[in-house]
Amino acid sequence: MLARAEVDINSQWMGYVAAGASDAEGKGLLFGTRALVIGEDGTTAGAIYNVHTKSKRQTAESGVIGKFATGEVKHRLQVSLNVLKHEEGTNNTPCTYCYTTNMYDPVTPVFPAAPGWTGYDTARVHQKNDFQSLAVADAMSFAQDTVLLTVGMRHQTVKQPLAGYDASRVSPTIAGVVRPWGDAVSFFGNYTEGLQPGQTVGSTYTNAGQTFKPMQTKQAEVGVKVQTAALTHTFSTYQIEKPSLIEQNNYLLEGGKQRLRGLEWSVYGQITPTLSLLGGVTHIKSRQVNTGKDTYGVPEWRAQVGLDWATPIDNLSVGGRVLYTGKQWADSGNRLSVPSWNRLDLTAKYAMKVGAT
Repeated sequence: MLARAEVDINSQWMGYVAAGASDAEGKGLLFGTRALVIGEDGTTAGAIYNVHTKSKRQTAESGVIGKFATGEVKHRLQVSLNVLKHEEGTNNTPCTYCYTTNMYDPVTPVFPAAPGWTGYDTARVHQKNDFQSLAVADAMSFAQDTVLLTVGMRHQTVKQPLAGYDASRVSPTIAGVVRPWGDAVSFFGNYTEGLQPGQTVGSTYTNAGQTFKPMQTKQAEVGVKVQTAALTHTFSTYQIEKPSLIEQNNYLLEGGKQRLRGLEWSVYGQITPTLSLLGGVTHIKSRQVNTGKDTYGVPEWRAQVGLDWATPIDNLSVGGRVLYTGKQWADSGNRLSVPSWNRLDLTAKYAMKVGAT
């Protein structure tokens, strides 16, 4: 459930307020199954988790937005306050590598019984987070909109009472756009910091239920956007840094750091009046700084190209896209990899009027 209201204070200022809440419940074999190959002949240890999990969230937001000018500089000033409360609990009946099978000739295991729900406070994995954020941002326009500058600060508080953590931080944001030759070419850059809640260890690890302290993240990006005829190209490079967790003897521990560096080209627009294009290529190098190994689950290359054709039949368009995802590591030790793969999507869209809709 979500409700939102806005009010125009005067011609320059408006205020808003919003509130919402959600509840979720899931039970069954939600975590699927896990397999650990322990023999060259395919002998495999199997694991199954029967779980019962619940979560609830409450959120509220309020703020004001003002548009005004100081001399030649136009401003869009926003002040906002956000509050989010989140609680989640999971019980499970694990069969932790409790049966032996073979990956080439699997057997059907005996599934564990349902664990039932005992309450948030007594759940095997229980996390509770309270977030508060007070943000101020000013988007400024100079020299007849050829230079745009946004500066902001956000005071974040992350409370994780079950883990005994209560962290606060003022995180800066700055972003700029320069259009020296009009709208055809735009140079842009931005830098932002943030505070994320610490991760709670899942039920598959020996230290299940442990919650780590909040993590600081940093992100920077520079690039250029170029308009050529009816096509728009964007070239950008970026870097993201954040702490990470490491696996050791079936424990999930602090002590890691991830650094992600990427290059990206994207293009969209009209090739002909009836044919539109959307595509791009992304190169990402994500490293575990403490080990020098690649971060698992991050392919080095991704690419896609898609076309949409407005057919001679009114309101009917058809199209498709081809996506390429490069090789990626499946474990933090870079011992097991997933090969590259391709996907083809086909689409069709028809718009029609039914009554007044």
